[in-house]
Amino acid sequence: MAASLLVLITAVFLAGAAFGTFLMILFSIHAAERRMSLRTGSTSRADLATRQFLGVYVRDEVRR
Repeated sequence: MAASLLVLITAVFLAGAAFGTFLMILFSIHAAERRMSLRTGSTSRADLATRQFLGVYVRDEVRR
């Protein structure tokens, strides 16, 4: 009984952590879209973390 309770508590904790991470990414994407800042560098730590997680970056090309 105790082992199944421990497994249940661990599963609920991990599901909450995954859901919290998903919400952080979702809110950061919405904030970047609201600012229309995908062509500029990241403006906050949450934006930077979201861009790294999703693999989105801004090229630093020299235009001629």
